[in-house]
Amino acid sequence: ERLRAMHAQLAEAREAQREEKERRMIEATLLDKEEFDYTLAVQAEQEARDRAAAEAKKSAQTAYKEELQAQIVMNAVARKENRLQFLNEGRSSVADALHEKAKLEHIKQRKLAELRDAGVTGKYLVDLEKKTFT
Repeated sequence: ERLRAMHAQLAEAREAQREEKERRMIEATLLDKEEFDYTLAVQAEQEARDRAAAEAKKSAQTAYKEELQAQIVMNAVARKENRLQFLNEGRSSVADALHEKAKLEHIKQRKLAELRDAGVTGKYLVDLEKKTFT
C-alpha cells in the first residue's frame, strides 16, 4: 500500500512536471509569436516609411524637372522675342535713316533751286551739289 501510494505520488509529480513543462513551452511559443508579429509590424512600418520617402523624393524631383523645363521654355521664348525686337528696331532705324536721307536730299534740291533762281553761279553751288548724306 505504501509502495502504491509512493508510485501514485511519483506519477502525480511526473504529471505535474509534464504539465508545467507544457505550460512553459506554450508560454515560450506565445512569446516567440508575439515577438515575430511585432518584428513583422515594425518591418512593415519601416517599409511604408521608406516607400513614402521615396515617393516624396520622386515627386520633388519631378516638380523640379518640370520647373526647369518651364524656365528653359520661357528663356527660349524671351530670347526669340528679344531677337525679333532687335531685328525690328534695326529695320525701323534703317527705314528712319532712309527717310531722313530723303528729307535732306529734298531740302538740298530745294535750296539748290532757290539759289539758282536767286542767280548764284554754278561754281558756288558745286560743294552743295556734291554733298552726300549717309
